[in-house]
Amino acid sequence: MFVSVLEGLFSTATQELSYRLGLSVSAFLAASVDEKLTLFKEVRDLYTLRSKEVHGDRVHADEEQTAIQLAENYVPSIEEIVRRALRKILEEELEGFIETTKHLDEFYQFLVLGFSLDQALERVGLKRNKSKESGKNTDKE
Repeated sequence: MFVSVLEGLFSTATQELSYRLGLSVSAFLAASVDEKLTLFKEVRDLYTLRSKEVHGDRVHADEEQTAIQLAENYVPSIEEIVRRALRKILEEELEGFIETTKHLDEFYQFLVLGFSLDQALERVGLKRNKSKESGKNTDKE
């Protein structure tokens, strides 16, 4: 389920899914090059593991070992990545952006190429919600 959330937020691609998903997630969430590389590999590997499970391929010869690996490693890792992504979307006030997939791949392509979040949004013709854009809190006290 968590991988499906990442797919919905980060990709409309139908080919090279683990690679593209890893690039998009790492470009969006990670700051340093080392963190991007680590997150890219983690997302790619988690997606590959999920694909094996969904398509009936064995992860381990021992099904009990597979269940343990999923419960102890896979689920907590992918859940944390999804939480980070959703938190950033909300904190950066990008909720409206995810209402459509029209600009998704292009937006993440700009991030992968090194554009800032605001530059990537501008390139695809989008802006943040008003309160974040102006740097002001619009909540009334």
